[in-house]
Amino acid sequence: MANYYTKQTLLTKVKQLEEATGSEMTLISCNGKYAIQFKDGPGFGSVGYYHSIEHLIIYADGFLLGVKYGK
Repeated sequence: MANYYTKQTLLTKVKQLEEATGSEMTLISCNGKYAIQFKDGPGFGSVGYYHSIEHLIIYADGFLLGVKYGK
């Protein structure tokens, strides 16, 4: 089984977050760490700061489950 915590998975999660929030987002990186930010506006909670890929995917999965549960 391929590793789930990859940059490609993270890019997919960013697309899913865009669909869930209706806002455009971007993935930025610095020194091997990544952050998810809205293209126009403030940061996206704690993931607006630099974290590991694993941390961001876990956050995105939780956020997306919360959106799904809330519907």
